[in-house]
Amino acid sequence: MILRIQTNRQSRYELALATRAKSCLKGSALRVVVGRVVGDDGQCATTSDCKAEVLKCHFGWVHTVNLGDYINRNSNQATTQMGDFLIYPDQVAEATKMLSASKAAGSDGLHPTIFKPLESNMAESLTQLFNMTLETATLPLDWKIAEVVPIHKGGSKEDAENYRPLSLLSVILKVFEKILRNEMWNSVPN
Repeated sequence: MILRIQTNRQSRYELALATRAKSCLKGSALRVVVGRVVGDDGQCATTSDCKAEVLKCHFGWVHTVNLGDYINRNSNQATTQMGDFLIYPDQVAEATKMLSASKAAGSDGLHPTIFKPLESNMAESLTQLFNMTLETATLPLDWKIAEVVPIHKGGSKEDAENYRPLSLLSVILKVFEKILRNEMWNSVPN
């Protein structure tokens, strides 16, 4: 009898969570409608593919930074190493608690609010995944994918220069990065 009550309670909670996610402005599916856009060549892009190509070219041109020389020049200056470390379930649970419910879903379609009620159940599994990622020094392919959404900055909506890119990353990757950032910060001498 107790099991049935808990199952019903959980079902109602999951249904309410799904309903809230659907109505959330930054919910699980972010749709941006871009009208016609004029490219650098003066041609007006009206189809989705053409608009995407115009914005892709603009974003690639504006936001390209070459860090190669800087990284090569400064790569030997590190004096301390983080060394081998393991991630523990309490670190995963803490990083999961810090996820903001007001952020959009990631490229994986998972909204941060999904992780909060499941944090204790998922902490062990995510810990194993994160430690395997560190051990193999390989990120899962899904974590490397970002969904780029154009955000209008103001001015004419037809001008590609009036848009900036917003990259939606995997929420699981964000949890992993929070833990790594804390670990790196703690390894730096005062």
